[in-house]
Amino acid sequence: MARKWTESEDNKIVNMRNKGQSFERIAAAVNATVSQVRHRYCSYKKKVENGETSKGNLTISYPSKDACEISYIGNEITSVDDLIASAKIDLTIWEVSEVTVNSWEVAGKKGNGQDEFSRWKPETLWKTPLRQIKAKLKRLAPKHIQDTIKDLIAGVQPFKGKFPALKRKKSRAHLLEISLYDAHFGKLCWGAETGIDYDLKIAASDYSHAVEDLLDMVRGFEVEKVCFPVGHDFFHVDNWSGTTAAGTVVDSTDDRFKKVFRVGFEAVRTAVMKCAEVAEVEVLWVCGNHDSSSSWYLTEMLSREFRDSDRIKVDNSCMTRKYRLYGISMIGYDHGDGMPLDRLPLIMATEKPDLWAKSVYRHYRVGHFHKKKQLKWVGSDTFNGVEVTVLPSLSGTDKWHYENGFVNNLRTAEAALWNRDSGYAGSFSVEARSAIKARASR
Repeated sequence: MARKWTESEDNKIVNMRNKGQSFERIAAAVNATVSQVRHRYCSYKKKVENGETSKGNLTISYPSKDACEISYIGNEITSVDDLIASAKIDLTIWEVSEVTVNSWEVAGKKGNGQDEFSRWKPETLWKTPLRQIKAKLKRLAPKHIQDTIKDLIAGVQPFKGKFPALKRKKSRAHLLEISLYDAHFGKLCWGAETGIDYDLKIAASDYSHAVEDLLDMVRGFEVEKVCFPVGHDFFHVDNWSGTTAAGTVVDSTDDRFKKVFRVGFEAVRTAVMKCAEVAEVEVLWVCGNHDSSSSWYLTEMLSREFRDSDRIKVDNSCMTRKYRLYGISMIGYDHGDGMPLDRLPLIMATEKPDLWAKSVYRHYRVGHFHKKKQLKWVGSDTFNGVEVTVLPSLSGTDKWHYENGFVNNLRTAEAALWNRDSGYAGSFSVEARSAIKARASR
């Protein structure tokens, strides 16, 4: 019975032979006879000679649920982008982690048959360039998380409700930013251990009340747009394993991740809809260091639900820094964990020179540090200063922060206003309702 060869075995034969390996060694590697290997390789050379090699030499394997490897040998696919496209890899699920490219030539002799006198024509040499491209990919998040989020997203129905009509004045328009940074849904704090109680129920309540209170404070201003950043460590952990996006194991964590995600999604959804009663809302995904995958999936669910809404838009593009120009003000958003804060102004000018040139005032809004802080940076030229504002957190103090002395930070959220014509107009701050209640009960 003729042996059935796999694509992986074919690739191994070609690779080893092109590296100068003997047929005997190749035969041992693929568990075949020398004559079988020689015949298989000669068949491959004939295909190359006849121009038959193409994307049929592309192989895809999955060493694990969270890893994928693609290999191609031929002369049609010439780049990693072509390789990904040919393999039909979904880059919303996978990301490339490693690429290897090799090139060589395959040569041989070609018989030209007989002439009209039945004499054999001289053989001619042929030579074909070949390329091998290998790519290793890893999932953006573990498969069990992606499967669960996929099911959640599939069940999200487009929002069909109606918001009240907006009544606008023609002057003194403002941009309102609702700054609920570092909420850490899923964090657990025991008051007897850290002096503060904090859990999923408290987090959702504080989040909802903060939005209501902030909207009430700005009621006297004419707001034409609401900017609503989401991310910034909205979730305490990124997965069922209780780790951050970088794999750091986090203590004091609610291990009911599905429930944490659902409650967190509903809290953000409700908050965004409250803001939409005031003005058009743009949700911005800003990647945190605790929840880079889970917070992105949350915003993806929001974008699916409000995809038909003219009142709510979601920007969850993969760039971790976001920039907006409102009137004469340029505003940047970053979590603040990736680099020294005094580098942000130069990055702002470099990444978005067009917005920089159109603005008079520039601001950067970051979280991560769980406290309010402001810095000023002025370049050596005539550019105006860039104000970098570190915004506070609503979340409680967990065991690790308590034991390391990070205590007594005010648990607050902020709303900031920018006037279209005159720039930054000021901010309002509200304390977490649970913190006020705890203080009153002492």
